[in-house]
Amino acid sequence: MSQLPPDPNNPNGQGGVPPVPPPPGQGQPGQGQPPYGQGQPGQGQPSYGQGQPGQNPQQPGPGQQPPNYGQAPQPPGAYPSPQQGGFPQAPPPGPDQYGQYGAPGAGYGGPPQGQAWGGDPYGQQLQQRPFAVGDAIGYAWKSVIGNFGSWLLVNLILIVLTIALSFLNPATRFATSGNGFDYSTLSNEFTVLGLIGSILSTIVAAFISGMMYTGALKETTGRKPAVGEFFSVNNFANVAIFALVWGVVAGVVSGLLPALGILVLIAGFLLWFTYVFIIDRNLAWLDGIKSSVQLVTQNLGNNLLLGLAIIGINILGAIPCGLGLFITIPMTYVAVAYAYKTQTNQAVAPK
Repeated sequence: MSQLPPDPNNPNGQGGVPPVPPPPGQGQPGQGQPPYGQGQPGQGQPSYGQGQPGQNPQQPGPGQQPPNYGQAPQPPGAYPSPQQGGFPQAPPPGPDQYGQYGAPGAGYGGPPQGQAWGGDPYGQQLQQRPFAVGDAIGYAWKSVIGNFGSWLLVNLILIVLTIALSFLNPATRFATSGNGFDYSTLSNEFTVLGLIGSILSTIVAAFISGMMYTGALKETTGRKPAVGEFFSVNNFANVAIFALVWGVVAGVVSGLLPALGILVLIAGFLLWFTYVFIIDRNLAWLDGIKSSVQLVTQNLGNNLLLGLAIIGINILGAIPCGLGLFITIPMTYVAVAYAYKTQTNQAVAPK
């Protein structure tokens, strides 16, 4: 068997196949390759991403896993991921935290409650504030003058209604039979028509008062009511019932003994605010009576002075042939509405 020629590169001077060079990335035979991430003995391995100056960072070899890059830190205030336990529960709303949703926290008493009316007014204590009589009269003057056209037209309509209603009064009619009066017919006609006329007169008078108080209450809200708004009387059924009951009681008491008329006058003063309570608060007529008595007696002095002032301005209004009543009568209703709202702690629009 022939021998291979000697290899000049072989230090032993023997021929043969030259040794296979080691694969890239491995040292010479007999030398172990340090594991990835460890440097040569005595040298520190630079951390990943930081190579030697002027060199690219070392890349992983074939079949090797890339190093763990790590996770970017979460910004402050970020919610944890679902793997870390999900999102935290929102804090419950506290007693003074506005804009929070959900049930109110401890210590929250709810919105302030307004003064309730109806039911048993005597079981409640009115939260009233005093009013000045001069303020009530001045407010009424500004309201009527500022909307004089509507008030004047309403007064003229009411005068026409009153005149038309007077023809139902049997005392103005005459029943005749032949050439003389038939007194029996007149007597019977007076009894039947008298009852009907009295009822109709009371209802119309109640509607007139309701119209005037409706306009007065709208004035206290800062509005200037048009003529049509006066006719939208709220809760008129109870207004009419109160007028009928009061008319019967006052008529019976005055008819029994004229001297008892002073009692009717006192009772009328105590019932002064009944109409406005029924219309504004939508009360039953009996509750309106109780509320009016309570309101008058709790501020008796100022209400009495206001009543005397209203009598005085209407006397002055009647002096110039009654023409001044076109102003003073509407002022009466507005002044009463002003006193009612002020004493019941309701807002009154400035004039």
